[in-house]
Amino acid sequence: MPFSIVQTRGPKGYAELSIVPDSWVQGTSHKKTYLFWPNVKETQHLITNDNSVPEEGWTKQECQIKRQGLSYEAADCTIMIMSGESSTDSGKEPILASCRETTSYADMFSTRIVENSLTPIRVENEIDISSPPTSPLTPSLSEVDEYVGSVEVVPEEVSRDKTIKEILEAQTNMMIELRNEQKILKEQKKIVSRIGIIEVQLNTLLNHTVVSTTNLTGFDHPFVDNAEDLEKFEKDLDEEEYYTQVVSLLKQKIIDKDINNRMLATLDALFDRSFLTKCTWTGISKSGTKIAMHSFKNVVNLFKCVGSTNLVPVTDETVRGFFMNRLKHALERSKAKGPRKSTSRKGKLI
Repeated sequence: MPFSIVQTRGPKGYAELSIVPDSWVQGTSHKKTYLFWPNVKETQHLITNDNSVPEEGWTKQECQIKRQGLSYEAADCTIMIMSGESSTDSGKEPILASCRETTSYADMFSTRIVENSLTPIRVENEIDISSPPTSPLTPSLSEVDEYVGSVEVVPEEVSRDKTIKEILEAQTNMMIELRNEQKILKEQKKIVSRIGIIEVQLNTLLNHTVVSTTNLTGFDHPFVDNAEDLEKFEKDLDEEEYYTQVVSLLKQKIIDKDINNRMLATLDALFDRSFLTKCTWTGISKSGTKIAMHSFKNVVNLFKCVGSTNLVPVTDETVRGFFMNRLKHALERSKAKGPRKSTSRKGKLI
């Protein structure tokens, strides 16, 4: 139900303009119009409710209808122009909320939001409402009607809806951009994670790559083929310079990354295969006493040093397991024909 602007007379005879629902204004058969007014302290919630109707106990006073069929916002703007104040709440400043520019929305979104706010209302003559009128009465109603008719009011609701639509569109675009950026970041994290996994897999494969042959051509160290040679080799390794030269030469020739393959290549480079059949790790054998390899500390340390890599160091336990396994199968290896192999067979990688 729309609203009306009516004029009543106050206790001192001054004309007052009010915005009321149309149902509050009723005519009689004598062509008089009356305004029904609620007899309560708080009336603002009733005045702004276009569905409210007069109830029993409301006061009645004669009035004149100035405008009809307006929305509350349009009526409030019109009454402000007509009298310079909204008399729906006597003694308070005019209600200008619906006529103010909504610039705060644009400030919220800075340059991303269209910077144009509501189009201001332009009038040919300015009305000074900053100071009270000099006369006790407002301008004549005929003058006000003539002035209001010459003012072109911009439809505020249309302009406001347009601005709100622009703000919502800008917000939507911002959300879409943020979601796209989040998706890109997630994909980048996945890529970095996959690269890390691939790097680990490559390192694992490099450390377990089986090299068919180890090139030890040019290694001029004589084979150890008897117990005397082994004891002499152990004694020579006591000299730091000699020990360093042998280690350096072996490391230059052996390029395999697997520690077992590196120790196996060292074994084939230093020892005669037939002599290894006379050795065990502990010196104990079913067929009798043999040479105990663990008693030659310098030789054991040599295998630890040459077998180690930057990523995987060789421990005493690793050397012990290596010699126990290789010396156990020394007889089979001594009978093998063909080129000397320096590879350690492994199960299939998973």
